[in-house]
Amino acid sequence: MTGKRRAEALDEEDEEGEQRSAEEEVAHAFALFTHNRYGNGDDAHAQHKITLADLKRVARELREDVDEKVLRMMIEEANGESGRGSVEKGVGKGEFEAVMRRAGVFG
Repeated sequence: MTGKRRAEALDEEDEEGEQRSAEEEVAHAFALFTHNRYGNGDDAHAQHKITLADLKRVARELREDVDEKVLRMMIEEANGESGRGSVEKGVGKGEFEAVMRRAGVFG
């Protein structure tokens, strides 16, 4: 392998490593919100949603006084819905990741 090809291969490995790292960060952050109820595997988290109760708990743990209406609006914004049943739908891992990326938290 030439020096140029080796450098290209290392660059590709670095990009893959960064992507896996970002995915791991998302999974870890999601687990913090869901209180890791379903273990550490990504597949398990894919089935769970961040609920209003989860957001209340996190706010309480951070000693933040956040009005329930604000928490409900956060869920509606994250899951892209509003109206009856939208808060109960919760926020899935993909929706959570999209919000965090829009906020600039994850690349």
